[in-house]
Amino acid sequence: MDKKCSIHPEKRALSFCHNCGKYYCSDCLNEGKEYYYCNSKECFELYKKESLTVEKESRKSNYADFGTRFLAYFIDGIILIILNTIVAAVFQLKVNDVIATFDSIVLFRHPAFLIIALLYFVLLESSAMQATIGKKIMKIVVVDSKGNRISILRSFLRNISKLLSIIILFLGFIMVAFDKKKQALHDKIAKVYMLKLSYELLPESVKCNSCNNEVELNYKERLEMEFICPECNSPNSYAALTQHS
Repeated sequence: MDKKCSIHPEKRALSFCHNCGKYYCSDCLNEGKEYYYCNSKECFELYKKESLTVEKESRKSNYADFGTRFLAYFIDGIILIILNTIVAAVFQLKVNDVIATFDSIVLFRHPAFLIIALLYFVLLESSAMQATIGKKIMKIVVVDSKGNRISILRSFLRNISKLLSIIILFLGFIMVAFDKKKQALHDKIAKVYMLKLSYELLPESVKCNSCNNEVELNYKERLEMEFICPECNSPNSYAALTQHS
């Protein structure tokens, strides 16, 4: 026998609320990960809690994938070609300083251009921006294991280690596609991660729910919507926070 909605008896019930067990129509139910919940205060709070847990788990796996990183490298490559072309024109480099020419664009083998590329990646990834221009466009940031900005030395180690990833037939880059945390070989050596900021982030600073202390958040904390207050060691989560811009 068809069930009727507990609130709208003229409507056929879609299903029952997992918490209170009453039947409701589609207008009165909220679909969680596995179950339906009605709009009553207690049931709706359970629905929000379940939805929040699912969202937080999805955010915690939000590492930049191979395709996104490849596009970032592609953009950075174009920028470096432009920079190197300008340098070549300014210093009037000879033909034997380049690998190939394409009209006014040149590709290089001169040591100076390797230094330019190294400085480009090292300085930008360790800067307050935490990303090269290509990564910034693709919404990727570079962080350490705790989600903080990396140092120049760590950035240098990461980028110089790319030589090893290249020597082994680029397998060090390709492993991003298969690694659980989307790390390349040089990422693992330097112990860094690429986070893709595809979600709306928490503000850069929020007040602790327990001690009301203003806490500066790193990208990982802003992305995962939780942190531990350094003042009172109290755990905070997005659901309990009052956001401050």
